[in-house]
Amino acid sequence: MKIGIITIHFGVNYGSALQSYALSLFLKNHGFEAEVIDYIPNRYGPRNYLLTTGHQFNLVQKALFICAAFPFRFYNRYVFRRFSRKYLPLSRHYATYDELEAFAQDYDFYITGSDQVWNRDYNGEHQKAYYLTFAPEDRPKIAYAASFGRSKLESEEVNEVGPLLHRLQDISVREDSALPILDQCQAKGMHVLDPVFLLSRQDWQTFSAPRPVQEKYVFIYALGRDYERPIELASQIAEHLQCKVVISTFYRKTRHPKLDHCLTYKDPHDFVSMIYHAEHVVTNSFHGIAFSINLNKQFTPLGTESYNSRLESILSITQLKDRLVNLTDDLHLGKALTPVDYRKVNWLLEKHKNISKQFILGALHRNIHPEARLRP
Repeated sequence: MKIGIITIHFGVNYGSALQSYALSLFLKNHGFEAEVIDYIPNRYGPRNYLLTTGHQFNLVQKALFICAAFPFRFYNRYVFRRFSRKYLPLSRHYATYDELEAFAQDYDFYITGSDQVWNRDYNGEHQKAYYLTFAPEDRPKIAYAASFGRSKLESEEVNEVGPLLHRLQDISVREDSALPILDQCQAKGMHVLDPVFLLSRQDWQTFSAPRPVQEKYVFIYALGRDYERPIELASQIAEHLQCKVVISTFYRKTRHPKLDHCLTYKDPHDFVSMIYHAEHVVTNSFHGIAFSINLNKQFTPLGTESYNSRLESILSITQLKDRLVNLTDDLHLGKALTPVDYRKVNWLLEKHKNISKQFILGALHRNIHPEARLRP
């Protein structure tokens, strides 16, 4: 049986790349022929190199910013595109929805997810593709660990999204905060784990790159560009553990008196390795937390202004929510140096891994198209 997966696999983002890799590999390991539909809307093309979103520039400043940022943006996209071409089972490339409707029709089964495939603010006019509206009516369609990126929809969005959800045979979401949204839309679904949890700790250890720094270190992975708070906490932890402080960024090297190493242009293999070899991880990223837990690392999750729900969801499942350091909390070592009891965490995690695997494999076997066959 040939499965087409549509997801946001193309971002300069470790989580996007690794969840795509994990889902396609999990399906392959269970005897299915899975392909990631290489849909990259035109708006993510070269014109992205010219964006100055979030900055107030006059014309000269804008030109200087674009010239300075271009090399970093170009090479980061090259690094991630190189990874996807090597490690993802990609289909032919699609740049428009019309191309999907015309040519992405030869799958026996369609899956949308994971990542923020249902975040309208992010996907804009490309949103309907991630509800599989381009797929033939007679083919089974499911959502695996899809995310809305928020915890509530406005009434006009409910009217738009509800009918699209009802076209899917089975629905699962990545955050428990998305379940009320399904209720809003009068759709049924369940909460499952992100695809990165479908692979084992051993799978990710085998996948990871060589150790990035030879000394013991505390690793920082922080989304956004305000690194002061994570660096301050990481330096306190590093001083206690007698470690170096290492950060990874997608832009030019970050210089700070409390940083020992800043790693740039690293691909997803390196990201897994940076977490796997760390003595402690400080992160405000969902996937930073996910890999810390999956690899059984000591870690401190930092809250954010806009997307705490996805962090809280995985922390609640593993009963680690009390480790979260919110924006209003003082930075101190009390939470950070309390060891994670991974005997308990792994038991809880295994329970939810089994639920997640049962969902996707059960949905596949229940909804197999009559003409589709499992590979021998």
